[in-house]
Amino acid sequence: KVMESAIVPLAPRLMKGDFSLLITSPDTL
Repeated sequence: KVMESAIVPLAPRLMKGDFSLLITSPDTL
């Protein structure tokens, strides 16, 4: 569930192609 809680709020940004934020975010590790 850690991944879900981290990805859900980032979904709108991922749709815009902001993968750099996801990669640099320690919460996604």
